Amino acid sequence: SYSLKVEVAALTSREYLEGVDLFAGCSPRLLESVSVLLSEHLFAPEEFLFYAGTAAKEMYFVVSGHVEEVIEGEEGEEIIDAVRRAHHSVGSIPFCFGLRHFNSARASKLGGSICLRLEREQFFDLLKMYPQDEETISNNSMATLDAIKSKAGSSRRGSSKAGGS
Repeated sequence: SYSLKVEVAALTSREYLEGVDLFAGCSPRLLESVSVLLSEHLFAPEEFLFYAGTAAKEMYFVVSGHVEEVIEGEEGEEIIDAVRRAHHSVGSIPFCFGLRHFNSARASKLGGSICLRLEREQFFDLLKMYPQDEETISNNSMATLDAIKSKAGSSRRGSSKAGGS
């Protein structure tokens, strides 16, 4: 039955949502509802979750293993920009703002990873039923984006004289 599915989802996947910055301050009811939308995916070692430049139609929550966020260097080489471990999300900013992915993401070379996938369309349909949480998600997304922009700005200033904010 549906209520049993909700209970099982709430017990097994909700803990992976609670630690994610995007959901900070959201209601337990929203987290429970989002838990039902999640589907588990096993990624083989070095298998890509998504590629840079593709539309962000889903985001992922790392359950086990880790996911490497990869950018392309000036000479076409792959550079690991970030490593996301259990209880972290992957691809949340493009997902929230309806953008294309800034980078690629792949499962770790050693052992791959298990992730929970959340589809964008389902999530935003659900979010309409939780207006206060929708505002919280929006604020959390903006705060994360601002932090990324600030980090990028400070790293550019550190490597060149031109920069500024």
